[in-house]
Amino acid sequence: LKYVVAFGQGVFGPHYVMAASSSWGPNSGRLRGERVVETTPLAQFSDQLKDLLCNTIEKQTRELDERERAIAEREQKFEEYLRHQHSSRKVVMRVGQEVFWTTSDVLLSQPDTYFHGMLNPEFKQEEDGTYFIARDGHSFGYVLEYLTYGELHSAVDVAHCGKLRADADFYGLPGLREAVDRLTPPPSGPPQAMWQSTMQASHNSPIKWNVSVIDACPHLFTLSEDLTQITVNKGGTFLVFGKVSGNPNNGSVGIHLYQNASLVDTVYGTSYENSPYPFTYTINSVVIAKASDTLSVKNLTGQSTVVANSPSSLRLEAVECTGKQTGGTCEVQVRI
Repeated sequence: LKYVVAFGQGVFGPHYVMAASSSWGPNSGRLRGERVVETTPLAQFSDQLKDLLCNTIEKQTRELDERERAIAEREQKFEEYLRHQHSSRKVVMRVGQEVFWTTSDVLLSQPDTYFHGMLNPEFKQEEDGTYFIARDGHSFGYVLEYLTYGELHSAVDVAHCGKLRADADFYGLPGLREAVDRLTPPPSGPPQAMWQSTMQASHNSPIKWNVSVIDACPHLFTLSEDLTQITVNKGGTFLVFGKVSGNPNNGSVGIHLYQNASLVDTVYGTSYENSPYPFTYTINSVVIAKASDTLSVKNLTGQSTVVANSPSSLRLEAVECTGKQTGGTCEVQVRI
């Protein structure tokens, strides 16, 4: 028995012809007793539909298998959680004036903490079986949240940040302290610093800022050891407000604001010679500074500054900070 398969291109796409016979006919290109099987558009559609159904069934089978595995894993986790909950020792704690219920597994979730010592059998409990800790109860709510979830989700009020940091150190939870630092909201206003001078500055000499009125943010400003220069640790735009009192001699004289060694602003005042009234010079400038730039104010009134009743003052306020500070990236980013 011989088989012949012929391929061709029909109106509805490729098709094939399969013929089978025991012998060829004489002088004929056809087979004697041939059986011809030719695909039709309907047969092609049927084959495509079978492939589509097979693929769909395989896909749905895989999805069902994955879903069953996920459900099994979830059930296993629930079983483990319930087993821990029922097998773990229940702990009742009185922290300050508040009472907390938790488990030993939660309290021991972090290594080498205060609670490892507290749950030691040698630790003395209260008569009613509770544990008492003389710390702030409100702060302990954040501590317990961190122990339960492994991180701090709740926003921390600025007023409680210092207390919570201290409690994190007390309980031996460095991760909690880092979490508090990350969640602490930034300052509501622009970072600023303010100094006063209660020291007289002679003519043509820089003013020394010996009194800190608003503590300088170390990421932004540093006062020099000789108290005459303020170093900008992070580049940006700054408002400079200054007030200097002096007894100018006859003529137009004043004070100068320097950025590094360059004069950036001058404030003049006029007074008659031997005037009994001091003149107040007011600085109101905008300075664009780079990291490591210095700012200073020089007295050029002709006489020493007056500090008895109205000490000189200088205030710097960051309007916009960009770039990097000296020694690293500044943590304060403010724009108004």
